[in-house]
Amino acid sequence: RETRPPALLRERMSCPLGRDGNETKENLHYLEYLKIPDLLKLQQPLSRTTENPDGVHDEHLFILIHQVYELWFKQILHELDSIMDLMKSDILDESLMLTINSRANRIVVILKIVVEQIKVLETMTPLDFLDFRHFLSQSSGFQSLHFECWNAS
Repeated sequence: RETRPPALLRERMSCPLGRDGNETKENLHYLEYLKIPDLLKLQQPLSRTTENPDGVHDEHLFILIHQVYELWFKQILHELDSIMDLMKSDILDESLMLTINSRANRIVVILKIVVEQIKVLETMTPLDFLDFRHFLSQSSGFQSLHFECWNAS
C-alpha cells in the first residue's frame, strides 16, 4: 500500500504550504508531521490468519484503546517530568506557578479522559474478549512500562 495519502486527501487535510509532496520544515504535510501512515499500521491483531484475514473484530478495538492509553500515559509522564524540572530549585520562582498549575491541570484532564475511555472498552463483552484473549498468551496491561513509570513518579 501507498504510505502517502491520496492527492485528494492531502489536498483536504494538509497545510496550504504542504500540497506538493515535497515536505520540508517550511512545507510540512500534516500527515507526515504526525506520522499518521505509520500510526495507522500499528494495529495488527494477532487473530488475523490466512483462514481469517480480518481477525476477531473486537481485537482491533482492544489494541487501539490500549495504544491510546499508552500515549496518554506517555504524555502524563512528559508533564510530570516538566513539573519536577520546574520545581527542582531550592527556591521556587513564583512566576513558574502558573505553568506548573497548568501542567498539573492538564494531567487531571488527561486522567478524566483515560477513565472515560473505559466506557468504549466496556462495549466489548467478556465473551467478545475471550474470542481473542488466547492470542495474547501471558500479555497483560500490568506490563505497561508507561503505567509503571507513572506509578513510580
